[in-house]
Amino acid sequence: MNTPQHEPGAKAQSMVLVVFLLIGLFASVSAAFTAISHSRFVARAIEVPGEVTAVERTGRYYYPRFAYTDHLGKPRILISANGQRPPAFYEGQKVVILLDTSDPDFPLSAKVKTFGELWFLPIALGIFGGVFCAIPIGFWLVGR
Repeated sequence: MNTPQHEPGAKAQSMVLVVFLLIGLFASVSAAFTAISHSRFVARAIEVPGEVTAVERTGRYYYPRFAYTDHLGKPRILISANGQRPPAFYEGQKVVILLDTSDPDFPLSAKVKTFGELWFLPIALGIFGGVFCAIPIGFWLVGR
């Protein structure tokens, strides 16, 4: 009699499911750490006014460029690392920039205060991790 453990290919299927589970767990843990890091950033950041000075197209996506003056009075430029299609910002649009003044590289950690800019990565990692964890768990539950 063939039991699930002795079916041809069962070992390979189990290995694939373990790999999916490990990838899912890694993505889920990364989502949690990213969300905690972003929450801490938002809690200690100061807000400064900014303005969209340009929306640059690179390939298929649009990347906004923001101008703002930091807490020391120095003019700064921030180019979003998140491209959008269609563009999410327009030239001349007023925005709020978040700065972590306790970070020695604070201009590099500046972020635009928008939901997508702050929370896209942790949410995407969480969804990815959840799906990759649910697939092997579902297979194992159905196989019992």
